[in-house]
Amino acid sequence: MFEYPRSIHENKVREYFNIPDNYKIDKHKFRSVECVVICFSNRCGSNFLASALEHTGRVWNANECFNWDSVIARSERRGTKTLEEYVQSHIDDATSSNRLLSLKLWWGQLYFLTSVGVIPQLLRPIFIHITRKNSLSQAISFSIAKQSKKWASTQRFKEAKVVFDEQDILECLWQTLTTNARFEAYFELFGIDSLKVTYEELDKYYDQTMRILLDSLALVAVTPPDRGQIPLKRQANQLNQEFMQRLRARHDLMWKKE
Repeated sequence: MFEYPRSIHENKVREYFNIPDNYKIDKHKFRSVECVVICFSNRCGSNFLASALEHTGRVWNANECFNWDSVIARSERRGTKTLEEYVQSHIDDATSSNRLLSLKLWWGQLYFLTSVGVIPQLLRPIFIHITRKNSLSQAISFSIAKQSKKWASTQRFKEAKVVFDEQDILECLWQTLTTNARFEAYFELFGIDSLKVTYEELDKYYDQTMRILLDSLALVAVTPPDRGQIPLKRQANQLNQEFMQRLRARHDLMWKKE
């Protein structure tokens, strides 16, 4: 496994479970399962995709279960003492309901789980890499969400003041592009054919896109859920358009001929 910068999620989980460097899980103590891993960058539409899969009734949505705060909170409730036990608790929840386990991973979490052997020894993933065609729109949405703290339309928060921050938008753009590149480098290195979908395809051609994904997941007899069943709604509004116009106006001037 190649070197990579560790994230706060990895550092906190390693600290909580006392996982040393160069640790590898004991695959013989636990059973492994096939699962869905949604590879995401912030504001790419991954919550909508995860919810759509969940509403088929055949997929168990563990969401972002490897965020460090989620790992610790669940482990405290369940009494899990090791990373292997934590993973097994999610496997048990999915298999007891006769559903396919699904979870979302950021690239740093994917690299971490691979380095310790959780992937592919316990979790044998079918990867879905969801992106957005318009990365700048995604970056603007990312910047807004960082300020508002509202990451999904179903979340309820007090209205927060959101300001146009060009430097932050550009940083969000860089993070988005880097994240997607990290995923693609992983797929190339390990010879993985991931399923690829864009939010725009899912939004515009919902039924067709979901049908393709379900067929690829061997859920051939499963009907895509009605879009109205999915509680998540589009969050982009006039503010997103205004920020885009301001950013474009500023940078278009750089290319304007005198």
